[in-house]
Amino acid sequence: MDKIKVNGKVVSLLLIIGLFAGWEYMLLASAFALVFCSKDKEVMNNLVKVLVLLAACALFSKSWNLITAGYDLIIEALKGIFSILGYINPLITFPTWLNNFLLGPIQVVIDWISSAVVFLILLVEINYIYTTIVGKSIAKPFKIIDDYMTKFSNFVLDKVTTESPKASSKNEKICPECGNHTTLDAKFCTKCGSKFKEEGNE
Repeated sequence: MDKIKVNGKVVSLLLIIGLFAGWEYMLLASAFALVFCSKDKEVMNNLVKVLVLLAACALFSKSWNLITAGYDLIIEALKGIFSILGYINPLITFPTWLNNFLLGPIQVVIDWISSAVVFLILLVEINYIYTTIVGKSIAKPFKIIDDYMTKFSNFVLDKVTTESPKASSKNEKICPECGNHTTLDAKFCTKCGSKFKEEGNE
């Protein structure tokens, strides 16, 4: 596999296409990137950003779906209550004013917001592709979204590391506090500033 030359920019493009191609394609593109481009920092950064964007969109969409499902549950409960009361007293029926003046308009608003959510997610994905290619956001609101996405992606990248916990050579040592690799003669960690214990004082 090491002999196979893979263009990192092409893999990044495949990952971006995965935003629209569906989960199956996204999984294949991610697996391909991890197998062939795990040492390419640019590809790994794009992979994390795309996955973070997908996770954020999915969380936003599922959160709204939870709200609409709760509303549907309330409607069904009301209909069930009036149905039971109708068996007890045939004169009791589901009030038409409740459906015409309250539930009906609420359902129209929910349907409109659902369409807006789908449209907003599509705009965010398009803006991400545009930002990746051109280097700047389409509009200021999306710039704010990009900033938060970048911060979260950097947080994920900082927590996820592909480096081995063992030193790669005899001329390196590892900080016990943060796991950073430094030179053997270093007195302090170059990342967190922790002081290394002298071998004679251990």
